[in-house]
Amino acid sequence: MSQRRHCEMQIILTDKGHNNMKTILTISESDSSSITGLQQDLKTITALGHYAVTVPTALIARNTVKVERIMAVHPDMVRSQLDAVIRDIKVDAVKVGMLPSVAVAKIVVETVKALKVPVTCDPLLISRSGKLIVDDKTIDYITKELFPICTLVTPNMAEARFLYGNDMLNVDRDTIGRSLSRRFSCGIIIKGCRFDPNIKYDILYLPNGEALASDAPTVPVHDFEGTGAIFASAVATLLGSDHTFTDAVCGAKDLLMNAMKAGKTVRIGSAEGALWLEDSQDKDYKNFTYTPM
Repeated sequence: MSQRRHCEMQIILTDKGHNNMKTILTISESDSSSITGLQQDLKTITALGHYAVTVPTALIARNTVKVERIMAVHPDMVRSQLDAVIRDIKVDAVKVGMLPSVAVAKIVVETVKALKVPVTCDPLLISRSGKLIVDDKTIDYITKELFPICTLVTPNMAEARFLYGNDMLNVDRDTIGRSLSRRFSCGIIIKGCRFDPNIKYDILYLPNGEALASDAPTVPVHDFEGTGAIFASAVATLLGSDHTFTDAVCGAKDLLMNAMKAGKTVRIGSAEGALWLEDSQDKDYKNFTYTPM
């Protein structure tokens, strides 16, 4: 019989002196609509009762309808921001998002390696429609140098298929997930599986070949964007605040599901619902169960 792993956790921020507060560094794109990127990371980390420091790697002009323009931040400025933060502030965990060039990616990898803290990566390599967001050289560098130093990487299905090296639809999630986790020596959760009616639950793939199936449902189909940013930054925050890997993953999923539930009636621009993060301090998280497959 498979052994079940229960995730039981409580996030507590002490009122006097913020003694339990950690600092989470998010290195990602800045989104003018606050739907994704640094802005969504900042809201997530704060909702969990911790402190966010932010380094933008790209500037995105967008609204709730579409992305209108993306401009990369100069690598020298990315380095200056990272150096300024790290020189003064102790970082407990890192969340990485868009890295628009090899030059920026090299600076980030060099910095993250030196920090020696948990790293969660929500890579922005390929859009849901399959369009490349960054060039092949950047993807090659990120996968070879960044992914192996990450605790968790959360590609969408299009990215996962691209990284696997076969975009044919007959390659199933389980084959891809196990292959990527072994290849990059990190945990893998593939996003975007809600678009496959045959997939009803999330699976965490580990580099030792183990796969843990959760009773937490996949994110339901809805006009929500920013789910990946919330999930990855929540995992990073919980890892940085001394939770176990599986506790961090199930806690982040619960936070995300609550944000979707709270945001169903929120109207921002043309979006039908917007992710809404309520104060999550002193919150008891649902006891999800992970079962080895």
